[in-house]
Amino acid sequence: MIVTNPHCDPGTGREPKQERNHTMEYVPEGKKWAGLLKEQPELADQCPWDKFHGYDWFELLKELPEFADRCPWDKLRGWDWAHLLMVQPQFADKCNWAKLDGEDWGNLFTDQPQFVDKCPWDRLTGEDWCYLLAIHPRFADKCPWNELDNYGWAWLLRDQPQFADRCPWDTLNGENWSRILREQPQFADRCPWKKLSGEDWSDVLCFQPQLMEHCQKRKLKGWNWADLLSNQPQFADKCAWNKLDGEDWARLLSDQPQFSDRCPWDKLDARDWFWLLTRQPQFAGKCQWDKLAGKNWASLLKEAPQFSDKCPWDKLTGEDWAWILAHQPQFADKCAWDKLANAAGVSWVCLVVHQPQFTDRCPWDKLTGEDWSDLLTSRPQFADRCQWRKLNGENWAVLLMDEPQFADKCPWKKLRGTHWTWLLERQPQFAEHCAWDKLKKKDWEYLLKVQPQFASKCPFDELKR
Repeated sequence: MIVTNPHCDPGTGREPKQERNHTMEYVPEGKKWAGLLKEQPELADQCPWDKFHGYDWFELLKELPEFADRCPWDKLRGWDWAHLLMVQPQFADKCNWAKLDGEDWGNLFTDQPQFVDKCPWDRLTGEDWCYLLAIHPRFADKCPWNELDNYGWAWLLRDQPQFADRCPWDTLNGENWSRILREQPQFADRCPWKKLSGEDWSDVLCFQPQLMEHCQKRKLKGWNWADLLSNQPQFADKCAWNKLDGEDWARLLSDQPQFSDRCPWDKLDARDWFWLLTRQPQFAGKCQWDKLAGKNWASLLKEAPQFSDKCPWDKLTGEDWAWILAHQPQFADKCAWDKLANAAGVSWVCLVVHQPQFTDRCPWDKLTGEDWSDLLTSRPQFADRCQWRKLNGENWAVLLMDEPQFADKCPWKKLRGTHWTWLLERQPQFAEHCAWDKLKKKDWEYLLKVQPQFASKCPFDELKR
């Protein structure tokens, strides 16, 4: 069955924290201003520069390099530097070259090969080499081939098959072969077919159907057949239809509705019906509506409000109502507001962010620290209502990453080592507040990859190299 999260969108299957962030659908201030200044550079004096992240600076400076004197260069990450120097190479003297990985170097060399002498070849990992050689095979003579693992070889041969004679073929697993054969079917005669799983076969045949003659079809499970037939319906006569469950049918019919006459409709549960009806609403006549619970209705009406006449409104919980009104506020006159008043804070955050006209109904005391962090990240104008004491270290780190103007409210001692790595990656100007002794070795490993300028603070000498 299609997995769902009952506390947010019942139709997505995302984890709660991922879903919380996903539902905000806001544009960060830095990104807004970068776009605005491109059109109206005269507004520079009104710009909240501290809200710019590295990517925002890249977006601005690639078109308006005259703002370089305002840029805190340490905010730029490897990707930002590579793409900025591709179009504005005059900033090379500002670049912290240690931030670039293999993919970054590959992108940079494409447009600015003069920076080859800046590349620390001996520091590139096997993964870096795969990215680099996939774009620039001319650097193969510098590559330590033994550092490439089987996944790296699959990645590289997909784009640069001329390196096949260097590949240790016997180390490749089924997934590696699937990746290679999708793009380079000429290697089929080397493939030990028994290594391929049902998923590998589905993946290969979606792109290279001529290899069906080699397929061990018994390995394909229901969802493998659903994926394969969605892309290659001509294999229907080979399908073991009894292997498909409700989720498989929902996914298959979304792409290939002509197979509906084979479908055992009773296999579909509520979540499968959500998936199918939002993509192929013509099957509504087959739906067993009584299978849908309130959370399923909340998800369905968000995407397909035309089915509201089928909805048993009394089944909906407060959380369901928050989700529906956030996306379909026209149903407010049907809302059981007493249920919504008892909904969790995260539900109110979702509703207020999307539909601030319902702010006066919000029970602010219900919001947790995480709720406040999420809300203020997208709606900072509600800061005057915030109960700051509820925010823990993680909440503060997440909030300040995007809204650094609240730093004067932050009790820095709440932040742990991991929280500092998150924050300093995006807002290195807060280093003066950092309790460096809280960072563990794993924290330092990550931080020095993204902000190597802090190496002097690191107590682990082996990480400073």
